[in-house]
Amino acid sequence: MALALRTAARSEVGMVREGNEDAAYAGSRLLIVADGMGGHAAGEVASAAAVAVLARLDTRPVPSDETELRALLDDAVADAGHSLRELVTADRARAGMGTTVTAVLLDTDRLAVLQIGDSRAYLLHEATLTQLTHDQTFVQALIDEGSITDEEARVHPQRNVMLQALDGRSEVTGVLSLVDVVPGDRVLVCSDGLSGVVSPGALRDGLFAADPAAAVQRLVDAALRAGAPDNVTVIVADVVEEPDGPDDHDPPGAVLLGAAAQPATGRPTAPGEPGQADAAAGPPLGRGRGAHRAPRRRWWFGLGAGMALALLAVAWLGYAWTQRQYFVGDDGGTVAIFRGVPDQVAGRSLSRVVQPSTVALLTLPPYEADQVRHLIAAASLADAQRILAGLTADASACASATPPPACSPGGAAGVPSPSPRASLSSLLRATVSAPLPLVPGARSVAVPA
Repeated sequence: MALALRTAARSEVGMVREGNEDAAYAGSRLLIVADGMGGHAAGEVASAAAVAVLARLDTRPVPSDETELRALLDDAVADAGHSLRELVTADRARAGMGTTVTAVLLDTDRLAVLQIGDSRAYLLHEATLTQLTHDQTFVQALIDEGSITDEEARVHPQRNVMLQALDGRSEVTGVLSLVDVVPGDRVLVCSDGLSGVVSPGALRDGLFAADPAAAVQRLVDAALRAGAPDNVTVIVADVVEEPDGPDDHDPPGAVLLGAAAQPATGRPTAPGEPGQADAAAGPPLGRGRGAHRAPRRRWWFGLGAGMALALLAVAWLGYAWTQRQYFVGDDGGTVAIFRGVPDQVAGRSLSRVVQPSTVALLTLPPYEADQVRHLIAAASLADAQRILAGLTADASACASATPPPACSPGGAAGVPSPSPRASLSSLLRATVSAPLPLVPGARSVAVPA
């Protein structure tokens, strides 16, 4: 019996972020969600590039042998990493970008689930919701060792610190899970903009909708009610019988979402397009030479004054916005918290130091020092202070008698922290160099009905 996926999907900016760094692909047998990281370092470029490469899996036969399937997915991840590396080479301003990847590939009667980072996949089977993926984050490691609870992880200051992501700089091996499915099962793939703010019980309730589209609507609404501090991307797919047998691997009806859809979206209206007819009509003509001349002068004067006031208002609002922004950067060789944006207008800087420190860049692990030089964006002053505290702790660790491996010039490199994610601990980065194991198909973290 051949199976297919009947999907619905949606990607939202959320209530806080200004742009969408999530990217997604939803087809009849392949689902992908990528959550870009890097903020100013082009997280949306990383997620869109990764989805563009991995979407090619939808046109390739899926090998039944697990070893060959593992090789197929490893090659796809390597190709995506190579694509990111080329993008950084073409524009060094993109250095530091990265992305999570969660991909679900349907093969006959099983799902191959690929996991890199903390986007998630779930399976709803007979009213039981099961998380198919395992977050590769600092707080998940603490949960696994019993140091904190799931509830404590939701408010942990380092809850967004990643242990692995696709960044184009290091070799990445994703975790592969194989899961049997039957018609009637429902699959959810989402970014942490949903799973990070909506409880497993609420996720299950949202999936109890009549069809995938209604389920997507419920889940996105739940994230928005919770404040949606991050981008929200949701794909819901029903496992159904394929009536006419397997196709020729052409993905009909596949859609791109979020950052992956940007190249295909509309562009700003150009001159000569809709709106020109009204402008061409102009004011009514007078009945004689010089008629209405004085009123026209007053009209143009009023228009000019109004535009000048509007420009002043926009300039002031823009400046006020910059003064609500914070980032951590290099202040003459030491780490400092800046208020504003790293730019200049008419030779005048739009940022200033609001909290200096004694942490010298030379005392940090090389990777973190490079991140500070490229600037680490923060969501607030408190967030910037948390990042500074983490850097201070890492500098102290490197100064100890037995510094972690990441402190040496050749030490393990970690994963960039996107705004507003905290800086990655050098000690944790040293733990991700070993490849992650192949996980056999098994259901875990069940939420009973």
